[in-house]
Amino acid sequence: MQPIKNMLKFNSNKIQTPLMEDTMKTIMTLLFTLFLASSAYAAGITVDYQVNNQTYEGYYISNTKGAPLVLLVHDWDGLTDYEVKRAEMLAELMRMKYGIAVAGTHGKTTTSWLLWHACDEVARELALPQPGALVGGLNPALKDDDNPRGLNALAGELNGAFCVEACEYDRSFLQLDPAGAAITNVEADHLDYFHNLETIERAFAGFAQNVHPEGLLVLGDDVPAAVENEAQCLVWRLGREIKILPMQSKQGRRRFRLQGPGWATGVIHLQVPGGYNVVNAALAVALAVGHVLTQKDAPDRKEWPRIADAAARGVMQFQGAGRRFETWSKPGERPLVHDYAHHPTEVRA
Repeated sequence: MQPIKNMLKFNSNKIQTPLMEDTMKTIMTLLFTLFLASSAYAAGITVDYQVNNQTYEGYYISNTKGAPLVLLVHDWDGLTDYEVKRAEMLAELMRMKYGIAVAGTHGKTTTSWLLWHACDEVARELALPQPGALVGGLNPALKDDDNPRGLNALAGELNGAFCVEACEYDRSFLQLDPAGAAITNVEADHLDYFHNLETIERAFAGFAQNVHPEGLLVLGDDVPAAVENEAQCLVWRLGREIKILPMQSKQGRRRFRLQGPGWATGVIHLQVPGGYNVVNAALAVALAVGHVLTQKDAPDRKEWPRIADAAARGVMQFQGAGRRFETWSKPGERPLVHDYAHHPTEVRA
């Protein structure tokens, strides 16, 4: 291997939280794939791995036995021996892609995956590049032999949407400049860091301000006006521009239609339970549809109904996220459900 002159190091110790340790291999592979897909690769970037101070050429290591991984990106913008935190890494990835982010006190992980499913189906319908994702929880629908519990990251295709979960802790989401975003809700949480709700609202207002002026921000119906007022872009809010039309549940699962500015879906029948998931799905569909309709080369208005229906089909494919009301018991056994909920609002839901 050639001597390393300039390199950018992505250290898994720096990006482990909130991602699960056994998925770090996926994250590192995602990074490499994204660099391959970027125009910067044409400038001569090469990528190697480092495990326990041993460097390996190539982009995939099958078993690191729990050791931290360091991704070595050589000869990129003259950077030398520079370690990047997870939020900074995420910002770099979003700059390479059409980044759309989901923030909020509750529902970020679920809504991020609902958004990816919606964008994926819209991309198939319109023959657009497939979207990527980087989310803080596993998607069991993406499981394979190497990842039996699913994935929490996908590279997607060049120029495709990139759906990410944007965490407010440590104000890390203020590193991001998304082309579009959703904020599910804003409540008192992480008080060890923020201390009070007013400080939390100011942080979310900063995130809203960072959304690109030509992009779209979709808000839950109870997101404070102080957050919306800082947005420099078009804003759609549940209960105002976006309306949920409830229907009778079927087989214990919620059914509804969704209306937005100039578009409406057919019946959406979710595979996941709970009224809160109706709200999560509504935000995801609205952002998936809106991020296409608000682009300069937006499809003709007559195409809007099929775009909305495609996004609706996408969220109906969502089977849930790991540790989010995840069924662990097998048929015939006493029901056992694993859930990450810890905030009082989440427990009540």
